Amino acid sequence: AQVGIAGSARLGRGVVLGGKAGVNGHIQVGDGVQVAGTSNLVKSVPPKMTMIGTPAESQHDYMSRWTAPGRLERLAKKVAALEAELKALQEKKD
Repeated sequence: AQVGIAGSARLGRGVVLGGKAGVNGHIQVGDGVQVAGTSNLVKSVPPKMTMIGTPAESQHDYMSRWTAPGRLERLAKKVAALEAELKALQEKKD
């Protein structure tokens, strides 16, 4: 698959660009950066990062965002319990 590099992008040593990845703009890509396939890199990246998505973000941020919906049910139960506790405290006060 093809990879596109535009602008005056500077790639460090050992940079790996997955298939159909793009690097766009006047950015610096540090040594050892890995860019996942079909990702679009539009900001400078420090060395040894793994970037995913469009626009590309760190692997940690990407995975955190995609796993958040799985935590919503647990958080909703905690909020309901806290609301019940608050209501009980308010009733006790009155």
